[in-house]
Amino acid sequence: SKDDSNPVEPEKKPTISSISSDSVQIGELIIIYGTNFGTVRDSSIVSFGGAIAIDYTSWSDTLIKVKIPEGAKSGFLWAVVNGKKSNEVQIIIKIKTAPTIEKVLIPAGTFQMGSTGAYLGSSDEFPVHTVTISRAFYMSKYEVTQKQYQAVMGNNPSYFAGETLPVERVTWYNAVAFCNVLSQLEGKTPCYSVNGTNVT
Repeated sequence: SKDDSNPVEPEKKPTISSISSDSVQIGELIIIYGTNFGTVRDSSIVSFGGAIAIDYTSWSDTLIKVKIPEGAKSGFLWAVVNGKKSNEVQIIIKIKTAPTIEKVLIPAGTFQMGSTGAYLGSSDEFPVHTVTISRAFYMSKYEVTQKQYQAVMGNNPSYFAGETLPVERVTWYNAVAFCNVLSQLEGKTPCYSVNGTNVT
C-alpha cells in the first residue's frame, strides 16, 4: 500500500524580490535577488521580455548574476526554474548612444613616411617609404578619453584613472573593437572584420 505519512512537498514557485538596478544597458551585469531559484541552473533561464539570457556569472537559490542579453527591451524580466515561471519585475533597457568624438577627415592618397635623417630619430623611423591610403576615413582629433571609452565599451582598463585622461592599457585589438562598436553606435558599417587574432 502507498505510504502517505510523509507526502512529498511540492516545489515552490521561484520569486523575485528585487534587482540590483532597474535601468541597465545591454551587456551589463545585473543581480536578481529572491527565493526558490534552485541551487544549480541546469535548464533554468532568465528572460528579459522574451530575450533569453545566456551569460550567467552565478546561480544560487537566492541570487542570480546575469548579463543583459542582446535583443532585450524595456518591459519585464522573469525567471523560469524547472518549468515554473516567477513573478515579473519591471526593467528599463537604456539605449547606448555614441559619445561625441570630434573627428578629422584623413583623405585617400599617397605620401612619404619616415625619417629623412635631418634629425636623430628612432631606428623604426627608417627608411622613408611610400604609404597609400586607399579609402578616406575619419580619425579622432584627440586621444580617446576614459569617459568616451567607458561609454562605448562599458569598461575602463586604465591605471591612471580620470574621465578626461586618455584611456591607456588598451591593446591594439581593444582599439579595433572600440572602433567597430563606435561605428555601430553611429549607424555606420564597422571597418574591421575580426576572426580570433586575424583582423582585416
